[in-house]
Amino acid sequence: MDFNAFERLYEDTPIPVSLSGPDGKLLVSKIDGKHIIWNMLPPDAPSVAARCDEIDAQQRIKQDEGKLTIGDRKFYETQRLAATIAGWSENWTWNGETLPFSQANAERFLASKAGKMLRGFLLVWRRSNELAWSALQRQPGTTGAGADASTESTQKTASREKKSSRSQRATVTKTQSAS
Repeated sequence: MDFNAFERLYEDTPIPVSLSGPDGKLLVSKIDGKHIIWNMLPPDAPSVAARCDEIDAQQRIKQDEGKLTIGDRKFYETQRLAATIAGWSENWTWNGETLPFSQANAERFLASKAGKMLRGFLLVWRRSNELAWSALQRQPGTTGAGADASTESTQKTASREKKSSRSQRATVTKTQSAS
């Protein structure tokens, strides 16, 4: 293992991630039959850290003025989550139209009812390098199997009969290349 591989977790290089639906199956486009891919920045990438610092500063100003509402908190959280998105494949539609990538469109989508599905994944992605590392290991040319990370989580809750002390956390499982 070359420890320089960990440097990718602190760079502004997007990592392609195949998305899974609520049923855990990879989302496949009806447009081209390919997986729907979002290009994610590692949670500790410089651009993500800088954007989140800006958002935190804006939130502190409102809070110090006594004007921070619950809606504002959700708005700032959505902006933080969107900061980790660097792009997406244009083989999916929202309200019948393809949605070209922009930070504004990412924020708009994540704030919608449809975007709630991805917020949970993004919250885990934003707070842990584990998903980013798994995604990197599955990229072609790495020591992994060679593919994108998926939003699919397969770790099951241990039953009480098994008395397992294994912690529950999101895991990256099935992946494939974003060509």
